[in-house]
Amino acid sequence: MIRVDASCEIGFGHISRCIVLAESIGKISKICFISRFMPEEFIQKFIQAGFEFLKIENDDNFGNILGFYWNRNMKFLSELRYLFVINKYRGLGIGKELLSSCLFNTSKINRKQLWVLENNPSAINLYKKFGYEFDGLVGHIFIRGNNQK
Repeated sequence: MIRVDASCEIGFGHISRCIVLAESIGKISKICFISRFMPEEFIQKFIQAGFEFLKIENDDNFGNILGFYWNRNMKFLSELRYLFVINKYRGLGIGKELLSSCLFNTSKINRKQLWVLENNPSAINLYKKFGYEFDGLVGHIFIRGNNQK
């Protein structure tokens, strides 16, 4: 996951680091960033690096990136790996904008899938509104303790 709290106050150096990290992930996936306000020259850096950038107008949170999605496209399958919106901005339609953008960018791929934690009802409701259905599979997460060698 990429730390996406870049802003104009922090400067372009932090945004550059976010882009470099995203580029290494982006070799196998598509990543989209979203912000309420960012100077055009900063937005162009994201676009030139090959990322989608959604700009939402009118907010006092100067330059902060509010969320992103990361999906992996294969020949016959698009897999949404992450859709993230910063807590403060949830419930404002940003997740809908990101998911809409993801679906538009993958419209030529018929099969789409994603994983969601069963204790995340907001995400589940959003995905259902966009036509996703449960397939009946339940995933398991394995964690290895920090003390193990």
